[in-house]
Amino acid sequence: MDRFLVPYFLDPMVVQKIERHTRNELRVLLLAKVILKKMQLNFSRQTLAQLDKVCLDRGFSAQMQINEISSVAIRELFNREFNNTLDNEIIFQAWQYAYSLGLCPVDNFMGH
Repeated sequence: MDRFLVPYFLDPMVVQKIERHTRNELRVLLLAKVILKKMQLNFSRQTLAQLDKVCLDRGFSAQMQINEISSVAIRELFNREFNNTLDNEIIFQAWQYAYSLGLCPVDNFMGH
């Protein structure tokens, strides 16, 4: 093995932890997208804008999660029922990410 390449090889345990973290982040991202889609289908723009405003004013908290939307998102994405002990952390992270993206859709079209 070339001694100049040694610093670029990672320990297999480190690679495994990186892969586990990446898979978890992907699950959070996909779950947040499903949550956003369900929220936009079920609530008016005014309600979503009010939720965004509350999140901006007070910051995100677990009280801002809607359990029914969480259950439907878990069922749609993972094809299983919501399990409180398994899904609490990923649901919290997904809702936090969804609120950071903004629930209310915004038209970015600019006319010239």
